[in-house]
Amino acid sequence: MSTHQNPGQRMPIVLIPLKTFTMAKGRLGDRLSADRRAELAQFLAGGVIDAATPWPVVVVCDDDEVATFATERGARVVRVAAHGLNAAIGDGLAALTDSDATHVIIAHGDLADPSTLHELPLTEGVTIVPDRSNDGTNVLALPIRSLGSFTPHYGVGSFRAHVDEAQRCGLTVTVHTSEALAFDVDHPEDVDEAQRRHLWPQMP
Repeated sequence: MSTHQNPGQRMPIVLIPLKTFTMAKGRLGDRLSADRRAELAQFLAGGVIDAATPWPVVVVCDDDEVATFATERGARVVRVAAHGLNAAIGDGLAALTDSDATHVIIAHGDLADPSTLHELPLTEGVTIVPDRSNDGTNVLALPIRSLGSFTPHYGVGSFRAHVDEAQRCGLTVTVHTSEALAFDVDHPEDVDEAQRRHLWPQMP
């Protein structure tokens, strides 16, 4: 994949792993019906793809509906087997070996307010945006040259795990504090807060 850039310009490619929409946001079951959860998952994913524009976007998925959704929005799709988030992201990263981008940004598809994605600092090391509890990793940026050595560690405690992994790889760590990017939608109270902030249309 070619991502034409000027010499010295830092040009990222954005990798977004997406679940099957009908299986996403199960923890919102007491707040939203299955159909509304799928609609919300699509809405959030579309917002992250739009926020990444005009950077090139790669969506990693194992579902036909998600693949069509991403392609219609101009994203490249990498199809993977349904074998967990870390393995899926690893497969997605492996597919970027032909990219002339300088960095890859891994962003979750459930960010409530991805509007500041372009403000993410791109360094010679790893940049991490933790979630609001400083436990998970909502956005992670790393140099393309590090893809062969850096292993993703998503899941409980991923923020600390990614700091440790960066240090293991000899990469400096920048923790980027962002109220917007730290806000992902996992629980019913997240839906309520997004509504209070008028981030997206009112949900039932």
